[in-house]
Amino acid sequence: MAGRGRPRTFDPDTALRQALDVFWERGYEGTSLKDLAQAMGIASASIYACFGSKADLFRKVMALYGTTSGEPPRRALREQPTARAAIHAMLRATADEITRSDAPHYCMLVLAAPTGAVENHEVREFLAASGTTCSPPSGSAWPAA
Repeated sequence: MAGRGRPRTFDPDTALRQALDVFWERGYEGTSLKDLAQAMGIASASIYACFGSKADLFRKVMALYGTTSGEPPRRALREQPTARAAIHAMLRATADEITRSDAPHYCMLVLAAPTGAVENHEVREFLAASGTTCSPPSGSAWPAA
């Protein structure tokens, strides 16, 4: 969508990290577009122009989470020679990530998962496909809204 309208006056990467913090703190259903706009320091129209819908933004946030806090548990599973060692390393990496002093002390996938609204079915399906390693799978497909 670049090239239409006024030039951006914000850094999309910084805004995405700010959105991650809000979703991590409040969950998907507990986060409003107003909350996101306030935390990101941009207008809701700029969110739509840069990131798409709230669900699209959430998908991008989960991809960021998967490459940051979610990567150590996935790496642990990939790098160990046996299933036992992989599970041990994944649990250790998960514990290390959720007890970091600079991040919330819980898995974002668990907190952010929508719980009841019918309109959030596709978001729930996306997170269900993510597995239990507190990070979305690489190359996850998101159903069209």
